[in-house]
Amino acid sequence: MNRSMCEPVTEACIDNIIGQMPVTKPHIYCKDCNLQFTSYAVLDAHIQGARHAKQVKSKTLLETMQQAKVNFSKDVETNYFACNVCKVNLNSIQQLHTHLNEDIEQR
Repeated sequence: MNRSMCEPVTEACIDNIIGQMPVTKPHIYCKDCNLQFTSYAVLDAHIQGARHAKQVKSKTLLETMQQAKVNFSKDVETNYFACNVCKVNLNSIQQLHTHLNEDIEQR
């Protein structure tokens, strides 16, 4: 059968059978949130959203605290943060930041 005369669907089926399917589109990736998207339009919508903004803020806070050598740790299994001075466990980097700021204000 002459493949140039096949319908597109039939041609796609033949390609599938002989293992010559076209490569799928590469996924677009948000490094900050560790998420993949199927188009730049969806990525742009994600970047405008609150979830992305919160993730960027969290990463920035974490980097700032690490550079300032704040005495805290993170439990990889539970994702809790701990103030190593007060021995307090907190649910997020934002809570740790608030805890540290309150501790500074009380001094």
